[in-house]
Amino acid sequence: MRLSHVFWTTIALLGASLGQAITLDMTMLPTAQGWNYLVDGNRASISEAAAFSVSGGSLHQSLTGHSYGSGGYALYSRANPFADVDFYLEATAQVVKEESTTPKSPYGLSFGVATNYGYALFGIASDRYALYNKPAVAFDGTQVHTYRLVGKKATKTMDLFIDGVQVVNNQAMPQINSNLGLFFADSTGYTNTDGKLLSYGVVPEPATGLAALLLLPVLRRRRK
Repeated sequence: MRLSHVFWTTIALLGASLGQAITLDMTMLPTAQGWNYLVDGNRASISEAAAFSVSGGSLHQSLTGHSYGSGGYALYSRANPFADVDFYLEATAQVVKEESTTPKSPYGLSFGVATNYGYALFGIASDRYALYNKPAVAFDGTQVHTYRLVGKKATKTMDLFIDGVQVVNNQAMPQINSNLGLFFADSTGYTNTDGKLLSYGVVPEPATGLAALLLLPVLRRRRK
């Protein structure tokens, strides 16, 4: 069993006891797990089955070949059960292919959260990443990377980490749309992206600390 699977299984069990953790099961579409599929603008006619599928333990986003160049989105959204607490969002993802206007929007594959203390959205393109309200940064998004967004209520900050390294220290934006809660996938009509999501999980910070403590014996056994 992969360590990442053990970690997220532990997180899910701990979070369930807290009534808050959210993880994605990559054997079924998010709508079968309580998420809403939302489309708008030039995405309005795209069905979930045409845009997303699951296979090989991943959620696949397939939007190339559709129209682009005007506003729209095709994303998953659900209520945020921890809008008033610190949180930890982690996603392992990869951009496979994209079509775009010029300049390119990096939000064809994106992850966002709205809380009572602010809002953050980060996006991944083939050659850059960006945290909303910050300049895009050159980056190879075609490789598999693990992205982590950490929200802190006391400081009203949401910081972005890539593969364990902090890359952005960000003051959370004022809330744009509190109805969004948690959301991910395609947040722009200007870039069509085919991507792969290998894992996704969001939990309050105390649960991640407990998970780390419970995983210590597993890590020690693996090192022997």
